[in-house]
Amino acid sequence: MKSNALHDAGRIMVVDDDPNIRNLLSQRLSLMGHEVRVAQGSQEALAIFEQFFPDVVLLDVHLGTENGIELLSQWIKLFPAIRFIMISGEATITSAVKALALGADDFIEKPVNIDILQNRLERSLENKRLTLLREVDPNAGKWIGSSDVSVKLMRESDKLGQADMSIHIVGPVGSGKKAMARRLHHLSGRMNFVSYNCGLWDEANGEKLLFGYVKENEQGAAQFHPGALQIAHGGTLFLEGVEAMPLGLQKRLAVALREGMVPPVGGTEAARVDTRILSASTDNLQDQVSQNEFNSELLVELAAATIHIPPLNERKEDLTELIEYFTKKLMKSSSRRLTFDKDSMKALNHYPWPGNARELLQVLERVNLIAHGEVTLDDLPEEVLREYLLRSESQNAAHDESSPAVPDDVTWKEYRRLTDRVFVSRVLDRNNGNVTKAAKQLNVKRETVHRWINELGLRKDKKEKAS
Repeated sequence: MKSNALHDAGRIMVVDDDPNIRNLLSQRLSLMGHEVRVAQGSQEALAIFEQFFPDVVLLDVHLGTENGIELLSQWIKLFPAIRFIMISGEATITSAVKALALGADDFIEKPVNIDILQNRLERSLENKRLTLLREVDPNAGKWIGSSDVSVKLMRESDKLGQADMSIHIVGPVGSGKKAMARRLHHLSGRMNFVSYNCGLWDEANGEKLLFGYVKENEQGAAQFHPGALQIAHGGTLFLEGVEAMPLGLQKRLAVALREGMVPPVGGTEAARVDTRILSASTDNLQDQVSQNEFNSELLVELAAATIHIPPLNERKEDLTELIEYFTKKLMKSSSRRLTFDKDSMKALNHYPWPGNARELLQVLERVNLIAHGEVTLDDLPEEVLREYLLRSESQNAAHDESSPAVPDDVTWKEYRRLTDRVFVSRVLDRNNGNVTKAAKQLNVKRETVHRWINELGLRKDKKEKAS
């Protein structure tokens, strides 16, 4: 959804109770090439926001009975994409400091010098374009991995990121779809990144949160509340889990994206916003369209291009880099640097990671809490350890006739028996076959260890040692 405004001009709103100031600034700013709207107070300004979403607001400190500083504190939270410049004929150091502390770009005294105003406006518009550079995350836009698959993804995203088109991202849960969306946003040079989770809301609430809405306040005046499409003006809106969006809302969104206009719920007029749409799903939306579970018109609007992210087990070469990246990230919050012994690193590499990078991060977060010193097998979750032990036993079986190989059609019960067998066997090995010591380590009775030896079919030499 791209506006027709010139790149070096902007949308400016002047909020001032003095009609002479409003008219003068409107005329001068229009001559500079800006698109301008004026309002004498907050209610009129909010009504205009319904159909005109500004880049910069020139806000008077004294608006009759209203306090511009108080309005600034409210609006800067409601409209994070807008830049604010305060103007005042009775400027004080206290009010200027307070306005700047709240987040205003500048504070200009009346009578307004037009040359100074033009300079400050250019700076505010540039600040808006460069907000991206002030993101907290220094890795914004970075894709972790150097496998052939990741190199291909980076090349593809490098090209698409700078193209001002809608892009749909497909991949399994936890594979990095949001990370890819942030990369595309970073490459676009746009400002704020807004994420909207399509599966969290029913149709009625989702519509308000997406399109915004107009509702009467306590004084009976209509007040505009922006939705995700308006808040992302000048930036990127990421529709996460778009396949979960209610069908009725899909249809309305398709119309809005096609026409480039966003009508708020309960409003009378639609506003044009400059918002780039990125979306993501775990399912193939074309399949859902064929089953009448997704709106075909919306798919056309969302997928000018599509990026497919494979599961982590298809790019295992990236695993070491992801572990290093996540451990560094965890170190910033816990001041602990995770290191892994040889076996634990092997176990992490052997595990298939059905939950992909998200599951890897969750495992590392858990290990970071419980590990003392170097990470060992004992610190890893059961599911990771079982997979490693299963592989180890399978490899040992090729050289040990007394240890059965794992059949291709192994059941869960057989799988558990095999991994339990390996675990108990290793505990006995560590304790030189001493059942008493093994039972103490496992916190069970000696009789329990003897029973496991028999039930699990451990090798005769272990049984003899255990006697």
